[in-house]
Amino acid sequence: MARDPMKPRGAGHEEDILGDAFEAAQQDVRPLSPDLEARILMQAAQAQAGFAREREANGLFARLQRAWGELGGWPVAAGLATATVAGLWLGVVSPPALDAVWNGVGLTSASLDGDFPDYEAFFEEI
Repeated sequence: MARDPMKPRGAGHEEDILGDAFEAAQQDVRPLSPDLEARILMQAAQAQAGFAREREANGLFARLQRAWGELGGWPVAAGLATATVAGLWLGVVSPPALDAVWNGVGLTSASLDGDFPDYEAFFEEI
C-alpha cells in the first residue's frame, strides 16, 4: 500500500509533498474502460472541431464583418452617404437660401475673402 502523500514524514521532507503525491498517483494506475476511453476521445474530437471553427472565424473577412457590424452596418453607411451627398450639394450649388443663413451669422462672401488664403498666387505666371 502506498503511503499517504499528504501526511508529513518529519524534518526535511516538507518540500517533497508534491513529489510524493505524483509518486503515489503513478503507483495507483488502473486502466480505463474502453467505453470511458471512447467517450473521452469523442469529447476531445468535438472540442478540437470547435477550435478549428473558431480559427476559421478569425480570418480577415470575419474580422471585417465584425468591425462592420460594430460600426453599425448598412444604416450607418446610408447615413454617411446621405451626409456626404448633401455636403457636396451645399458646397457646389450653394442655394440662395444659404445666403440668408450666412448673412444672419454675420458672414458674407466679402467678409470671408480676407480670412482664407488666396490661391490666385499659385496660378500666376512667374
